[in-house]
Amino acid sequence: MSFIPFVFIDGWNMISYSGDTLVITKDDLKNYRENGLNDSEIKSMAYSYLTSVTLSDLQKITFQNYEF
Repeated sequence: MSFIPFVFIDGWNMISYSGDTLVITKDDLKNYRENGLNDSEIKSMAYSYLTSVTLSDLQKITFQNYEF
């Protein structure tokens, strides 16, 4: 059985499966956008930070179907 880490996202508040949290402030967003990042890239980096999944692995996404 494999485990796929996940993150709950509520605006710019993010909570990982393990309970770690990350809040991206308006100042953070301003800095990221000034450096050329879009919202998807920012959220990808946050996911990577909270789950320890490298960004290069995000391009190799597989889907798991569950039946009950």
